[in-house]
Amino acid sequence: MRAVAAAAATSVVMATLVSASPALGADDCVVTGSLLSASVVVLPGLAPHCGNTGGSKSSLWYLPHHGAKGFDWSSYTTANWNITAAGDVLPGSFSCTQRVQLDEVTVTGEGPVNLSAPSKSMAYGKGPADAVAIEEVLSYPHSGTATLKIDCGDYGGVSWTTTYTVLPASPPGREPGVSIDDGADFTNNPEVQLHFGWRGWDVDKVKVSNDGGFAPSRTRVFDLTSGDPLSWRLVVLGNERLPKTVYIRFHRAFGEWDDQTFTDDIVLDTVVPQIFSLSFAPPGDLLAVRRAVRVRAKDNRSGIKAVQVSKGKPRKKTKVQKFRRT
Repeated sequence: MRAVAAAAATSVVMATLVSASPALGADDCVVTGSLLSASVVVLPGLAPHCGNTGGSKSSLWYLPHHGAKGFDWSSYTTANWNITAAGDVLPGSFSCTQRVQLDEVTVTGEGPVNLSAPSKSMAYGKGPADAVAIEEVLSYPHSGTATLKIDCGDYGGVSWTTTYTVLPASPPGREPGVSIDDGADFTNNPEVQLHFGWRGWDVDKVKVSNDGGFAPSRTRVFDLTSGDPLSWRLVVLGNERLPKTVYIRFHRAFGEWDDQTFTDDIVLDTVVPQIFSLSFAPPGDLLAVRRAVRVRAKDNRSGIKAVQVSKGKPRKKTKVQKFRRT
């Protein structure tokens, strides 16, 4: 709001107040008329709430990834509204026009919603939601901006924005827990991939540690933005063949860290296999250019995966082949 001064006549100064509609940004809230606040739930979960009492609007709205287990999809075609007004200004029933957009995708119709007021200060109603539009928005994990508006005519209106996050669903076919390198028994590389599975649709973070007590120096917290595996480094103590354990816990978007700890282990084998002998096999043809090489080698834990062969010292001529004795 700004004051604009008009031309002065003698000693009289007239001022005109000019009000401009503010541009809505994340978490902005505008309430007009006799309404005090409003909230809406397009999907079960946290209700974005806007009011002029301060501190009542939500800063983040969590939504489930379409297909997430543990979510009742039969209820996602209805938007629930809750409106509060001052004193006895609301009639027994009245109609409001509602609109909800998630990143410019309209998920509710613009038609009026009839609201009944059991008391003179509260009104509740249900409005139709566009199931196809909701499925489009929830088809992949992402964050965006929700724009909500309720117009109750002479009784005023409420409009606001809030950020939302579509949480990823647990990868299909995976039980709750963690799997190192997708169930491998051995690895010779401390850089591994962690595969996760979890229960429910409201998991937003995972805590990963090489220490069972989740010591801060050995622990990292990651936001779950997809069901893809996560890169992690095992503890390396030197040239070793030892089992390594990874510990994880999941976090709920609406609560705290789960008490249950999941673990998985893998043998980290950094000991180089031993080569006992290397010899040429007798040629079948004395004029043959290619010769067979016999290799005697051993690894006493994870086994031998590949053999590196070179005609000379330059590494650019080295070939890595699947290990065979000949």
